[in-house]
Amino acid sequence: MFCRNCGRELSEDIEFCPGCGAQVMKRENAEAVAVGLQNKLRIGNGRVIIVSIASYGLYLFYWFYLTWKQIKVATGRKDYHPVWHALALLVPIYSLFIVYRHMQTIKDLAAKGGVTTSLSPGGTLTLFIVSSVLVWTSARASLYGTELLGVMLVVDIISTVIMAGMLLWAQTSLNKCWNKVSKGQIRDAPLGVGEVVIVLIGLLLWATYLL
Repeated sequence: MFCRNCGRELSEDIEFCPGCGAQVMKRENAEAVAVGLQNKLRIGNGRVIIVSIASYGLYLFYWFYLTWKQIKVATGRKDYHPVWHALALLVPIYSLFIVYRHMQTIKDLAAKGGVTTSLSPGGTLTLFIVSSVLVWTSARASLYGTELLGVMLVVDIISTVIMAGMLLWAQTSLNKCWNKVSKGQIRDAPLGVGEVVIVLIGLLLWATYLL
């Protein structure tokens, strides 16, 4: 048996590592943690940015679903429902509470894992509000037909980039947390079918500007 903190070889009967003082994780607990880590997957920064923009901002819903599912496994909370959590973003006003709670949970999780992060729930909520207002502005502009098409395109690009920045800010903190917990053995999340579908839908939405 080896210390999960410093790697020193240990005997089976000790509770703390004589090398670094870390509490020794028993074999059955270590196996449970190993299983849990299978659900803690890193999502690369580049992937967050590319998928967010390519999907016309729709990645927001999939990202909230996926990361809330990971957090549910990590915390063991039975009252976390990833699907409803993501769909709640469609509810006016209530979506603001969802975003704040999500970001605060990530920040708290990082703090418990000893990870220093610049993530600000209030800051990410502000970005969400700004992006949502821009989406609403673009939707209003569409009522005027093709006269404001250029304005709509610019507004949509800005709103999507802001949303991507918000997700990137949060995902960076979450990646640090998973990396710390896994002692650097975390793996990248595979590309999901949901991501492929929303990217295809997003590309079709972007293509409407060319039609």
